[in-house]
Amino acid sequence: MLAQSFSMRLPFFSAVIAIATVGLSVLAAASEVRDFGAIGDGVADDTDAVQAAVEAGWGSVRFEKGIYRLTKTVVVNLDNEGPLSLVGDGTARIVMNGAGPAFRIIGTHGGTADPATVKHEVMD
Repeated sequence: MLAQSFSMRLPFFSAVIAIATVGLSVLAAASEVRDFGAIGDGVADDTDAVQAAVEAGWGSVRFEKGIYRLTKTVVVNLDNEGPLSLVGDGTARIVMNGAGPAFRIIGTHGGTADPATVKHEVMD
C-alpha cells in the first residue's frame, strides 16, 4: 500500500519540478528594471525606467531589492505588451510619489468570464 501511494504521488512531484523549471526560465528572460535605468534607492524617479521595462514586452518585469519611486502612473497596455507579470525578490518595494495609481493595466478582454467570450490575444 505504501509503495502504491508513493508511486501515485510521483507524477505530482514531477509536475512541480517542471513548473519550477519553467518559472526559472521565465525569470531569466525578465526585463530587469535596473537594465532600463532604474536606481531603486527610494530617491531617484524610476518611472521612465519601469515604463521602458514594461514596454520591452518580454512578459515579465523584475524588481531586484530596492525601493522604486514612481512619480506618475506606469501604463501596461496588454494589447501592445501582451501578458505581463511583475516580479519582485521579496525585498523590492514600489513607492507611489504621485497621483497614482502606480500601475494602470489596460486589458484586452471586453467579454465576461465565459471562455467563449475570451478574445484570442488574451490567451496568447
